[in-house]
Amino acid sequence: MKFRIFLCVLFGLPVCFDAKAQSDTSILKLTNVYLVENTVNGFSLKLEFKTGLDSLLIDDEYMLLNDASKPGFHVTYQGVASKGSCIEAHTTIGHSDFGVKVEKFTDKQIRLFLAKDVQIGVQCDKDFMVRYHLANAKKPETGYHYFIVRADNLNALITNSLTISDSDRSSYVTAINNYYYFENKVDVGVAPSTPGAATSYVLSATIRNKYIPSKMMSCNAGDGVSTSKPQLFWSLATRLSTNQADSLNYISFSPINLAWYSRNFARQLNIKLSNESDETFTNKRAALDGSFQTIIPNFVNFTTPQDDRLRLKPIVNIGAKGYYDYSNGIDAFASGQGYAKLYYYIPVYNHYSFIINGTAFYDLSTQRNPGHRLSTNYSVTVASELPVTGFKAILKYENGKSDYDSKTGSTVIIGLMMDFLKDHKGLADDAAKVQNKLSNLKG
Repeated sequence: MKFRIFLCVLFGLPVCFDAKAQSDTSILKLTNVYLVENTVNGFSLKLEFKTGLDSLLIDDEYMLLNDASKPGFHVTYQGVASKGSCIEAHTTIGHSDFGVKVEKFTDKQIRLFLAKDVQIGVQCDKDFMVRYHLANAKKPETGYHYFIVRADNLNALITNSLTISDSDRSSYVTAINNYYYFENKVDVGVAPSTPGAATSYVLSATIRNKYIPSKMMSCNAGDGVSTSKPQLFWSLATRLSTNQADSLNYISFSPINLAWYSRNFARQLNIKLSNESDETFTNKRAALDGSFQTIIPNFVNFTTPQDDRLRLKPIVNIGAKGYYDYSNGIDAFASGQGYAKLYYYIPVYNHYSFIINGTAFYDLSTQRNPGHRLSTNYSVTVASELPVTGFKAILKYENGKSDYDSKTGSTVIIGLMMDFLKDHKGLADDAAKVQNKLSNLKG
């Protein structure tokens, strides 16, 4: 007995629990977790884990006083433990459930909590032990039951079972994606052969993000409504094709982007430093670009009360750039360009959409625009959502003049587009569901 006490002091209480409850300890697998919102005396969220053991009561004193039995939770950002965050996660224990209370959010962090794109979440630190007794037991100490709760089980519940309501998701998309995430998109496709060109495969992508996204979790991150402090991020926009001679191909990398935005994200002032080129890096230039971006009222409404889909308003971008053209085979020169852009995502009924992307530009150089004409390029995409998956089947038509080398081109593309705004648990799960459906059809 003295030796056991010595071990408890030397190695901590878990040794005592293992020795005391080793014979009657089972794994407690939890299947339900609930999100409870509290708006009284400061906003907070509580994650409650239900055990389903209705005839047993949790010995809350045992869990609160013993390290081996006290759950521990930490806040994460994009799946990694956050350091320097003001958000606090406190363990809560009752007679029938336990959980974690998350509080001291900023307004921005509330909108990001448990969102799939930029996820602020909560994870359990370690396995822990729960002690129960019968609800009607006169002497609980004569009938204790011990269970081990696995951290992996809790974390999987949080990641896979908790979802955001449609109203919260709409608020998240409106408040956050209008800043820069609306431009994060990828589509892939096939350009069918024509009399003058063979079949080619096309990848179009636009990716933007902050250099250190975890700083959005810092205590001095604020509520995200400041208009005086710019946001710094990088961006990559590209169209690549197996047909490297396609004049519509381009690569634009901007290591420095500064954005000042309004309180409701409806207006934005951008300055960026970029290197722009075609796919073969034959035509290339360095550019300093300034633009003003704003949201304008919707032109059309192709939804109905029965098909009430989120409608993103058209986005207009007006700007000017100065550039230094150092393309191969020419004498380098400096010039400028003015432009206007339109991006409009139009939902149609329940599963369809139109995506219009257009640019009009005027190049001041005689080398690239000897006729001193206004040039345009545009793409029109018809998309249909594929059931279960996060993909859309697309038919895309592109046409116009490239502002990098002033060459004209057009193409039709058939392919797929990834939907970053779709609330789904993972493409692996989606693919499995599709395979099961196909198997059932074959059967």
